[in-house]
Amino acid sequence: MIHAPQALIDLFPAWSDDENDGLIDCNYANFGFVPYGHSMLGKVYFDPTLETVCDTIPAQEFLTRGEDPDDDMSYLPPFMVAERGDCSFVKKVREME
Repeated sequence: MIHAPQALIDLFPAWSDDENDGLIDCNYANFGFVPYGHSMLGKVYFDPTLETVCDTIPAQEFLTRGEDPDDDMSYLPPFMVAERGDCSFVKKVREME
C-alpha cells in the first residue's frame, strides 16, 4: 500500500470498488521468516534506469533514519525493487547487496 505522495498513489488505481487506490499487487522475496499476521515495514527504492538490476548498481547510501538519529523507532530498513527477467534472481540479489 502506497501512503504518499498522492501522485504515486494515483499511478496505482483500485481494481475494484472494495479496494483502495495505491495498492500494489506483488510478492516479496524476503530472506528471513515473517511470522503469520506480522508485516514488514521499510523504505522502498526503485531506480527506473536499472529496472531489472542485472548490471552493477552505482554506490549509494540508503537514508534509513528519521529526523532524530537517537530514536531507534525511526529506523526503516531499505527494500529494493527490481523487474523480473533479463538475468537470474541470484544475480539481482548479488547486485543489490
